[in-house]
Amino acid sequence: MTNLGEIIDYQAELWLAEGYVMRMEAVKPAYLRVAKSRAKKNSEAAWQHQTLAGCTYFRYDSLPERTLLALAPMATLQQNAIRYSDEITTLVDTARLRAPQFVGRVDEALTDAASIIHHASLHVANFNISYKKSAFFKALGNEIAQQQIKHLPKEWRNIRDKVKAYADGTALSELLKVKGKGNDNRAIYSQNDLLLAWLIELGSSQKNYTYEYIQRKLALLCVQHGLKSTPSIRWVGDFLNAPNTQFLIQERFGEKSRFNHKYRGYT
Repeated sequence: MTNLGEIIDYQAELWLAEGYVMRMEAVKPAYLRVAKSRAKKNSEAAWQHQTLAGCTYFRYDSLPERTLLALAPMATLQQNAIRYSDEITTLVDTARLRAPQFVGRVDEALTDAASIIHHASLHVANFNISYKKSAFFKALGNEIAQQQIKHLPKEWRNIRDKVKAYADGTALSELLKVKGKGNDNRAIYSQNDLLLAWLIELGSSQKNYTYEYIQRKLALLCVQHGLKSTPSIRWVGDFLNAPNTQFLIQERFGEKSRFNHKYRGYT
């Protein structure tokens, strides 16, 4: 049984991760340290290796015959090998491919995000990557941004915290939540005539109030009139910036101001 990324096809050759070779008990740790040191000094010696994305890989063709006998057959290894272009790209692409088998395809974007966190946590565990180091998580955040993966943060500290929380036992349902799911405030507020009247009055004021001030004023009015919830600053801004609302509050900047000329009626 191999873990994701332990067997790779790199530069048209088969390479095996050090962790896989050790787990198969194909060599003793003390001898491996000596063999690696010799390989550095002699390019034709056994145990030729490279460090790829923080992990040591051995070239299959350079391994001794005794070691090869302890490993899976070459055909099996080649079948399980993943083409190596970039460690993080490979991880994300593989996670997205395996997403349906992992959590089912209810929401494609959500299952992709869940599978990426799952495979990232496995990768961290398999290659003993420290949560205190940023290189892996910065690369993962960049790849998430480049592939425009939804429901996952792009900032490396935030994605690291999610992967660590999952590894510590936090359920994916707690880590991944769709923004705005179950939030029907927009529908509630847009049907409240009293609230809309206050907004129109404040928005059309010649005092040119900020959205923050208008939201605070609305919060006070809601409390005074027994309303249970208050629109957010973002909701207030979206409503006041809507073309229909702008048409109604066009004199906010003054009747002859250049800022409201596009709302004037023409024949």
